[in-house]
Amino acid sequence: MRFLQKCFRFSVFLAAISTVHFNSKCIGGIIRLDSSPGSLGELLDGIVPTDIGTIAAGPFVVPSLSVAGSPPLSVTITGLTGISPVANATSISFGINSFGGDSAERFDSAFSESLTFVFNESVSVHQLDLRHFSGGEVFEFAGVTVSNDDLSDGRTDVFDFTTPLAIDAYTPIIMRSILGSVGIEAITLEVSPAMDTQPNMTVPEPASVVTFATLGLSCLRLRRRRRSIASMRHPDRDQKDSVPRLPFALRERGCHTFNDSGD
Repeated sequence: MRFLQKCFRFSVFLAAISTVHFNSKCIGGIIRLDSSPGSLGELLDGIVPTDIGTIAAGPFVVPSLSVAGSPPLSVTITGLTGISPVANATSISFGINSFGGDSAERFDSAFSESLTFVFNESVSVHQLDLRHFSGGEVFEFAGVTVSNDDLSDGRTDVFDFTTPLAIDAYTPIIMRSILGSVGIEAITLEVSPAMDTQPNMTVPEPASVVTFATLGLSCLRLRRRRRSIASMRHPDRDQKDSVPRLPFALRERGCHTFNDSGD
């Protein structure tokens, strides 16, 4: 019995060291789109439609959301609309600068200005920090429309998602003003790879399952072989002779059966 227990424990140990840990990467932070040093906005500033599809449009690594040993979160610009549009980041906001004297640090619906980009990983967006958001204006982010009445604070122009907005990797994200002229300063999000299902969940690899099964069968064969050898050495011994020794073995461990007299 002890032999089988040791085999079982060793099998569990092998299975444990051969597991794959998911959801080890779960980080959150703020992506700033203004022109502050080191911000994403500073990298996006000056992009024009002819840059799409070239290195000038990305991918751009987001330093604040990068973890050593893991693929960094990056952004690639895949679309830009407006009248001769140019991506523009100022000290307080990000927008599109179109020909014709529009507000350079905002997205203007009158000029059909928009920016389309993708992340290289799945993310969950928690908050948008918008700018110059007046009553009656409407902004769109990844298919979600936000009006001035939806803001948590009309003075700071912050919009909080009631449920984090899940966006899969390489899914086009469009930012634009549906009505009015609105800029965006920052995006608060969390990197959450799509393959993650539960925090710190471990899933055995197929090879681990095979190893576990093979080792279990080997233990049974060795056990049967030991019994066969014991029978050859003591042909007159009845297997039932081992039963009376059970209470004594239990007492050695401080255990007692209901009918144990203590002998």
